[in-house]
Amino acid sequence: MGNLVRESSRPIYQIRKSYFVAQEVGLEAIRVFQELLGRKPKSVSVWLEQFGGAVNNLKPNATAFVHRGKTMYNVCSSYKSLNASTEVSPVDRAWLTEFLVVGEQYFGGNSTYPNYVDLELKDYLRKYFGSNLERLVEVKKKYDPSNYFSNPQSIPTQL
Repeated sequence: MGNLVRESSRPIYQIRKSYFVAQEVGLEAIRVFQELLGRKPKSVSVWLEQFGGAVNNLKPNATAFVHRGKTMYNVCSSYKSLNASTEVSPVDRAWLTEFLVVGEQYFGGNSTYPNYVDLELKDYLRKYFGSNLERLVEVKKKYDPSNYFSNPQSIPTQL
């Protein structure tokens, strides 16, 4: 599954994958990632967001955004189909899957940026909110007990 989004007047189908890197990256990891990028399908884009400075000045539990402290990078990929088709080719699907496997295996990528929604992500609440999840559920329960503000991956009113 993915998201239908509008860019200008033309709808597209989009799948995003991301993971945070909170450790030093070794030479083998760089080689594996370089080889993976060399096989990247044209329908997939990849970008790296650098973290540090003020983002890491707050403690992970200071806000809902738990990805603070040691976070150095957010590594992201995005698949787009300009014909709004929800069919993803086996080559594209395999590459996106490998992108996440490489992230977990070589970069410690076990958390995900919640603003890059990934409807295929398993255990998305933990990957998005980490140790802040229980507190955020309590806030949701207090201020939105009927779960009026919801989406397929919103914070629930109970776990």
